[in-house]
Amino acid sequence: MTDSFFSTGDFFAESGVKRIEGYHLPRRYYSLINTVTWGFVVVVPMVYYLLRLLTSGSTMYVSIGVGIIGICKYNLYVSLKRHYLNVTNL
Repeated sequence: MTDSFFSTGDFFAESGVKRIEGYHLPRRYYSLINTVTWGFVVVVPMVYYLLRLLTSGSTMYVSIGVGIIGICKYNLYVSLKRHYLNVTNL
């Protein structure tokens, strides 16, 4: 199927696999409510405590807060770089 897609732009053109029509699921508000609720439950306390660390005035607490932000930024950079390398090597 991959070879068929790369040569024709269609998974089913040359692969010999029978085409199956897709189906559309209606949007559900419960998924949105669940995602937003968990976002608030997790992000709001995390940002609150991180801001408390940064505004505490203690050098150790500020360095811990900056370290947390730096680790998150580094992990995001590495994962985006890895994703970009995987996409370009296809």
